[in-house]
Amino acid sequence: MGRARDRGAHSRVRAGREAFDGGLAAPAKSVRKAFSWAAGLNWHLTRSVKQVVHFERTTYTGGAAEGGDRPAENVLFVRTQLAF
Repeated sequence: MGRARDRGAHSRVRAGREAFDGGLAAPAKSVRKAFSWAAGLNWHLTRSVKQVVHFERTTYTGGAAEGGDRPAENVLFVRTQLAF
């Protein structure tokens, strides 16, 4: 049945006040903060076949009309790799 390995990660990005004060970003349109987390599973079926499943979700503060928050984004990757 092979072997499996789980994976996880997170990250955070925050735009500095300088970006908005210096005119590099528009306060009413730009994301101020973003936080993402990810989880995945690598399954090695045999020495030459690997299945990868990876899910990531990112949430935002700012970046939407009228000062609201941009909608969260989700992504799911599924990959089969042969002869690696």
